[in-house]
Amino acid sequence: MRSYPLALGLLAVIGLCLALNAIMTNTVLQTEAPDHLRGQVVALYAFIVIGLAPFGSAQASWVGERFGPSTAVAVGGAICLIGATVVAWRGWRHTGRATVAAAGPAPAESLPTPMTRTEVR
Repeated sequence: MRSYPLALGLLAVIGLCLALNAIMTNTVLQTEAPDHLRGQVVALYAFIVIGLAPFGSAQASWVGERFGPSTAVAVGGAICLIGATVVAWRGWRHTGRATVAAAGPAPAESLPTPMTRTEVR
């Protein structure tokens, strides 16, 4: 079912989420990047976000022209979900291995000891 008020409400929510995402990403980039690389990191991020947007627009317009706007949105969403899944899976896999390798076996003194009953004489 197609509904203009529903679409308008969803567009407002999506716009707010996009703004929040941009703010959070910029904050993380600037706080986590080393001081001597901060400008280069932010410039690369700006290039990726602003410079590569026309390619996504070209894909959406081509699919929308050939198959309709609903299909264009579905294809774009599917590509985003696949990309996010791949990145999350690779990050999870990398983080899991790095954490286990860095932690190594636990030292004996850090292991919990069973409670013992003290004897009173």
